This record gives sequence, structure tokens and C-alpha cells, in this order.
Amino acid sequence: MTRRYSILLILNFLTLLAVGQQKLLSIKQKFDIAIKFSGKNAPELNKVIQHYSQSKKDSLKLKAAYFLIGNMTGHFTYSGNKPKVIEAYINYVAGSRKTAKEKFDGFYIKKFDAVWDSLKADDKRNKPFTNNVFDAKVISADLLIENIDYAFKAWALPWSKHLKFAEFCLYVLPYRFYNEPLESWRPMFMKKFSWLLDSMGKSNDPIKACELVNQELKKIFVFNDKMYESPAALGPKNLLNGLMGKCLDQAGMANFAMRAMGIPVVLEQIPRWATRSMGHEFSSVLGKDGKFIAFLGGEHHPYKYKIINEVAPKIYRNVYAIQDDAFLAEDVESQTISPNFDRFIIDVSNQHIQVSDIKISLKPGQVRTNDEVYLCVFDNRNWKPVYKGILKNNEAIFKDMGLGAVYLPVVFNEAGAQQPISPPIRLDKKKSIQVLQPSKETEAITLTRKYPLSSIKMQWIYLMANGIFEGANKSDFSDAEKLYTIPEPVNPKVKLVKILNPRPFQYLRYIFPKYSYGSLAEISFYSKDQDNNPLMGKLMSSAKVKPTDLKIAFDGNLDNYIYTRNLDDYNDEWIGMDLGKSIEITEVGYIPRNDGNAIRTNMNYELFYWKDNWVSIGSGIFNANGELEYKQVPKGALLLLRNWTEGKEERIFTYENNVQVWW
Repeated sequence: MTRRYSILLILNFLTLLAVGQQKLLSIKQKFDIAIKFSGKNAPELNKVIQHYSQSKKDSLKLKAAYFLIGNMTGHFTYSGNKPKVIEAYINYVAGSRKTAKEKFDGFYIKKFDAVWDSLKADDKRNKPFTNNVFDAKVISADLLIENIDYAFKAWALPWSKHLKFAEFCLYVLPYRFYNEPLESWRPMFMKKFSWLLDSMGKSNDPIKACELVNQELKKIFVFNDKMYESPAALGPKNLLNGLMGKCLDQAGMANFAMRAMGIPVVLEQIPRWATRSMGHEFSSVLGKDGKFIAFLGGEHHPYKYKIINEVAPKIYRNVYAIQDDAFLAEDVESQTISPNFDRFIIDVSNQHIQVSDIKISLKPGQVRTNDEVYLCVFDNRNWKPVYKGILKNNEAIFKDMGLGAVYLPVVFNEAGAQQPISPPIRLDKKKSIQVLQPSKETEAITLTRKYPLSSIKMQWIYLMANGIFEGANKSDFSDAEKLYTIPEPVNPKVKLVKILNPRPFQYLRYIFPKYSYGSLAEISFYSKDQDNNPLMGKLMSSAKVKPTDLKIAFDGNLDNYIYTRNLDDYNDEWIGMDLGKSIEITEVGYIPRNDGNAIRTNMNYELFYWKDNWVSIGSGIFNANGELEYKQVPKGALLLLRNWTEGKEERIFTYENNVQVWW
């Protein structure tokens, strides 16, 4: 896919969201369009209609069939080599399970990294161009009939009976979840979760039913970020076989399990985060009061899931029914139906997050008559559009935008390039709007990182606290003397500490603190005669420390780290070295598990500020603490620090009260 074509698809997606046309077509008209689009597969679709037209008792099932077929145009499955690689990986993992019920954790999944890498290499050799197969052109009558019959069985369950037919069609009936392979799934999922009827007792609350099913998913399903390398959702068979996947697959597993048992659920999507790259998927369940309650399949139950660690600019609900059919007939006629979800999205941002409108005043003639305005967020490398606004009376209006983000308003020229129409806009948590315009006045700043620590990574800075460095002249450390105790918390960068009373030692060691997962990236020891190079010696450790972990601690690679499976695996264990003779120790060094984004003095950095594009300020100067200093930086500017030596995570920030504030 070319860059220009990719941009046009994104803009088409956002345009249809913004248009918000009322539906112009009846279900019969949409059915006729679907039949035309299906081509040679039309007999299969008509067979479903004929099947339910034989008896009056099937009149509601006939309406359900018209609903599914009428809204089928545009739904698709990914094909090509990539899904085959995913399936091969899942089959390998599933075949390695000790028991059918064993749940893999992150450590067990790591055992299969080599297999994954091998499959990926083969995938590249086979040129994995992905094709898109539209449902209407391939789906069988048998699959649709089975889906409808089982969906009606599910509708008869106590917690589903209250659903109106329209709700049933939207949240229980659909034969597919997203873009997964078309497969029979209802019989096996209904069988697997049939215990729910007994577990619910006299309750008919769909929220409780959802929680009970999710409790089971939490026992058997595990998150695996390997799956992010595929754009497709896993199919129901692969989900049951592998019992793992990315967040989209967590939602998929929940969808199949819940809908098989008549629990009304939907897929909720954040196409892009505002404060990092990528996006996110989760689910919502429809309560009897008509309100949707968010949850995360196999992880967080209803009422227990909130978006708190990242900022969502927009949240969309993905439904099976076409939400905008204004150009459906024309697109089918011209064969321009695209394989994306632009027709199936509802903006539900204000149902999940705090939002506010953004209005930007424009100068007369600043945008052309036919221009369309968009808000972009920064994805760690570039500005990406997330929402199309409305032009009205020389104002660009953007509705219901997520708080706590920086947005860049742009138009796109005929070549697909972005053209800013305003400086970046900061929308804070109090709904206050600030234009990030660089001032002529400058200030000196000190930078410690190029990318923020996430909430998970923040936990790493506490794990080495209370770790102890010791020196001894007996190999059993019976004469050990304490050199240094690490304080709390631990800055995730290289730390060198001078020993207050330097003495000669032959044996040196680091004692892991309790309940630390053994977490560390590197330790080192220094003497005044080594020109700042760490001392070398014969590595040694206590009995429980793995030889591979011992090597990691002294390999000089700050990106390798020790991290044990259990919290207490290395309680009071130690690693160290025999220098062969007594040497006066003047310094010790250490760095905890880290993400490589702290400032390092051996890296090549360049600072930029935004003024219609990124303007370079230069490379800066390292101070005595290993931080990066700049003497003249425009006040009020949006900033970006790039590392040209290594890494890819870069995040925009402002400089306020002498600290970096990340956006």
C-alpha cells in the first residue's frame, strides 16, 4: 500500500465519521445492494432467505437474515501469508501445553520467541502481501443459518430475553466480530460456556453474566503482544486453541463467549492514543438500563475497567450494522468498497472519557472552500489525523475531544501532505485550551529523558532499592564489608557512586533485595587505576542464581536485564566476581531494568521545537550528572528530543517549572 493511498483511506474514514448522514436506505434496499455486490455468491445469500421463508414461525429469523445480509457489504477478512504464520505459531504453542487447561504467562510465552522469529523470517521470504476477502462474496448459507439459529437460542436465555429485536440484532446476532476468518463458532462456544445457566441461579442480570464469563476467561486467556504484528483479529478457533492474543483478541474472545450465551456486547476502539503510538480495543456490555459498561476481556470486569494510564483522543464503537449508507450504492456500482470500518463506527467518546470541544478561529481565506480540517495527534514519530472537524463562519470546530492531549489542526493538500492551520493546541484536564506558540524569549533547560516512563515502568525504579554492594577478602564473604546500599527510588539510568572509604578487596558482590524479581540491567566496580573502565574478574554467584542471569549483570549491554518469574526468587541471593587479587575499590555502578530512553552520554541527540514544522536547536551539552543541557530554547514551545544513535520512542513535551511535561 502506498503512503498516499494509506492517507486517503484514513481521510475517507474520518470524513464519513464527520458527515454523520442519516440512513437513506431501507433494509430491503441495502439487501439488494449486498446481493449485487456478492456477485457469484448471490445464490448462497438467497438460499438463507428461502430457508426462513418456508414457515411463518420463522418470520423473525427471516428479518434477522435480511438484517445480516443487508448490512454485510463492506465486512471482510484478511487473507494471505500473514494469518498463516499466526496460525502456525498458535498451533505450535497450543501443541506444547502440558494440559488442555494450562494458562501461559509471559515467561512461558518467551519460550516460543525463536519459533515466532523463524516463522516471521519465512513469512518475509514468501512475500506476505495481504489480500482482503469480502464476506458477501464467500460466506456460505450454512454458516449464516447456523449462526441465526444458535443466536435465537441464546436470545431465549434469562439474561437475554429482555432485549428488543433491534438490540438483539446489533449486540448478539452478528456472525462476525471484526475482520477475523469466517468460521463456525457458536456451537463450540455455547457448549464451552453452558455452565453459565447453572452458575447464574435465579439472576437474569446480563452484567453479572458478563462478569462470570469474564472470570473464566481470566483463568484461561493471556495477553501476548506478539500478535500486534498482524493487522487481523484471531478467529474463534485460534482463540480457543491458543488462548492468547493482543487486546483486540481479548475483545474477540469476550465477544464470542458472551454472544454465544446471549450476553449483549460491543467492541470499543481507540484508533490512536494521544500520548503514545498505537491504539487500543476493549468491550462494553449492555445493561438492562440501556447503558453500556466497559470491561476488558479476560482481565477487567464491568465497573472495574477505566482508561487511566493513557489519553484517548476519540473512542468509537464498532457495530455490525452500517451506520452511514449515503454512498453505499454508488461505491458498489463503481467497485470502490474499501476494506476498512468507516461505515460501521459510532462516536462514543463522551460515554467513556471526559471531553470538550475545540474551536479554532481562522483568518478569511486561510483555508480553501473545499478544504477539510483535521485534528492530529503525535504517534512518537509523526502527526496522525484522528478526527475531522466542521468549518463554520471562519471557525474550525472539533467536537468531544479527549482531555489531556496536544492536538495539531491541519488540512491536507492534493498530494496528501499535511499543512498546519494553527500552532499545536493543548487541551488540559480542566478543559482549558492553550496555544503552544514559541516565544521570542528563551530559557535554559535540562533534559533527563526523551520518552516518559509508563505506569508499568515506574514500578521498575523501586525494585533495586535496598540492594547492597559488598567487598571481601575471603571467598565465603565471612569478612564482608558494606560498600553501598541503593536508596529508593532508583533513577533508570547509569548511576556511579563513589565509595566513602576506599579499601582493597579481592571478592565483590551485589546482594539482591527482597521481593525484587532480581531486577537489574547492569552492575560494575571501579578502581582509580582502570581509566574509568569497569573491573574484570571471574564471575561468581550464590547457588540459586542462573548462569545466564550472572552473565547479563556484567555484559555491558544496558538493554539486557534480569527479571525472574516470581517476586521472591532471588531473595538474599547474590552475584559478583573474584578479581584474582585485592584491588582498592573506589566506585560502584548500577542501572535497573530500563527502557533505554534516559539520557546517555554516548548517544547523539538533537532537540527540536515546533513552528509549522520541526525546527532544530542542536545537540546540546552533557553536564556532570549525565543530563542534556540547552542554553537558549524558545519559551512556550512544543519540544521533541530525537536520538539519532538508537531507539524509536520519542515523545513531545513542554518545559514547565524546570521539568519536562509529556504529552
